[in-house]
Amino acid sequence: MELRLLDIEGIHGVTLARDKLDLSAAFLIPYLLQLALSANFKVVLVLVQESSSHYQQALRKLGVNLADCISTSQVSTVSIAASLCAEGGLESVIQKVTQLCQETSAPQRKGVCVFVDSLTALYGLTSSPQEWQAFLHYCQALACVTKGHYLCVLVAHEDVKDDAHWIRRLRHAAQTEIEVRALESGASQDVAGQVLLTTRKASGTMSREVSASNPLQEPQKMFFKLGAGDIRFFQ
Repeated sequence: MELRLLDIEGIHGVTLARDKLDLSAAFLIPYLLQLALSANFKVVLVLVQESSSHYQQALRKLGVNLADCISTSQVSTVSIAASLCAEGGLESVIQKVTQLCQETSAPQRKGVCVFVDSLTALYGLTSSPQEWQAFLHYCQALACVTKGHYLCVLVAHEDVKDDAHWIRRLRHAAQTEIEVRALESGASQDVAGQVLLTTRKASGTMSREVSASNPLQEPQKMFFKLGAGDIRFFQ
């Protein structure tokens, strides 16, 4: 049975997509972008690994015109290359994302989704551990910026040894985890891999803060198939 990976309106906070170097979760970004745009979210796309033209092409296959979304200010992009060339490093990225999140050209938007398409690549461009920790803290504290429903989607390679310490921190902070894995039975022509989707239990109706008393639920296992402009999830 074909499934939707998640209900993007039903989650908030940090969503961490973890993968391996030999099985990238990059295919999830256009898929989640399409869900966010269809749900009428404001989207801020932080371009680290790919260009806006890449996402324009990928989203076109999913029936979304990214150029139109940019022209109506539903989507804003932040180029890491341009931002890091300016004085301020990641601080300039934080300032730009904050500015875009606070724009209210369309008050009817249901919330704000910030996408960072490769934390692994971004970490390699960071000038100091303090700068990196400040950026990760910012991603976790976006609720203070958006003043409403927000989602921060972050993608990272979990098998890069030097990144293990900050990925552990993000896993603890994440409201939702999406883990992309190879098939346990080996490669298959019909199935590209499997996804484990894990969410945290809410400690109350008013608060969904992550804590030791707010454990991860049992993961939901799905399989996925990739085609030309087509992603299918099923159990």
